[in-house]
Amino acid sequence: LTSETQNDFGMFLMDEVAGVRVEHPTDLYTLDFFVEPNVAIELNGPQHYVEYTDGTQELIGLTQLKTRIIEEYFKMKVINVSSMHWAELNSNAKAEYIHQIQSQILKSK
Repeated sequence: LTSETQNDFGMFLMDEVAGVRVEHPTDLYTLDFFVEPNVAIELNGPQHYVEYTDGTQELIGLTQLKTRIIEEYFKMKVINVSSMHWAELNSNAKAEYIHQIQSQILKSK
């Protein structure tokens, strides 16, 4: 089940990055986005974060565990993206954010 935010992110991502797979199944998880040969991109909603009183956020333990399993078991680079942060960006900032992700993808190849 995809959200409007996930669709928006996916459109920006697929415009800039070749070979993106959406809702890619693995033995254990379905990845939000997958880029060959070894990059998983997870768009995480607010339920995946704990927010501290100073306004900073951190992934909750279960999401950190999922990230570690994907990295260690599947030998993938995981890029976690906050859907709340994505939703706050304007089009230019979204394009720049995708370029940063693209740079991370290229480094992992």
